[in-house]
Amino acid sequence: MSVNQNCVICNENCEDCKGLLNGTRFHSGCYELLVKECTAAQSKVSRIKIERRMLRNELNEASSLLVKFKSVFRRSKVNIPQIESKIGSQDAELLDLNEALEVNQQKIYNLHSFWQTYPPDWEGRKKAVREKTYNLCEYCGTEHGERHVHHKIPISKGGNHNLSNLEYICVDCHSEVHGGRDVSTENKVLHDNNKSSFQKKVDLIQDAIDNGKVLNFNYQKFHGDKSVRSITPEGFDQRGKSLCVYGYCYLRDESRIFAIKRMKKLRISDSPRN
Repeated sequence: MSVNQNCVICNENCEDCKGLLNGTRFHSGCYELLVKECTAAQSKVSRIKIERRMLRNELNEASSLLVKFKSVFRRSKVNIPQIESKIGSQDAELLDLNEALEVNQQKIYNLHSFWQTYPPDWEGRKKAVREKTYNLCEYCGTEHGERHVHHKIPISKGGNHNLSNLEYICVDCHSEVHGGRDVSTENKVLHDNNKSSFQKKVDLIQDAIDNGKVLNFNYQKFHGDKSVRSITPEGFDQRGKSLCVYGYCYLRDESRIFAIKRMKKLRISDSPRN
């Protein structure tokens, strides 16, 4: 199934948009508005809860025998039905606010799951992974020393930031997973502000699609066969866990689909290679 090229938030035409790891795109303005709406809703929920707690305290006091006895001499009475009605209205408003907030928070979570770099809620995801594993390495079970959050399927091979793709492992196990490479914090290059090589490919392909250009690249199939290809890309296609690009292939003289992770040395051109 081809990937929708409209903004995933407003579903409008997505010119000059930001890309995600799954090939979809979004308007920066739509994302910022979504975050602001969530922040405003959370503030309103907190304010209503405080007001409701104060009203409930007032209602409890007004319902006590001592207050009823004193009110006879003060010739004043708390309007209990009015307080109860207001609390009921606040309960209904909170229900609507929380339902809308849950929907918007899920939208933001889904966006962050396919963020180009470490997502804005990365620390929260790391905490969730740590709690899930009781702060133990998922490989060797150690509870001592430095530990990292590791992507089971690398971003370069179609992975994402979903909790199901994250695991909590110690630095020794993490190094072993990466073939003995040094992954300690002091020598680790953080890419919070840099795109992954995979995302750079996606952006380059998107640029070719938007401008009607040709993509020249080297391609290696699953079984190892290598070839030089030129295509006019038309869109993205999600095949299992792999994000692919489809378009007219000049070598095969027909429409073909290619796994992005198997494409190397991508170049944009006005014409195909000979």
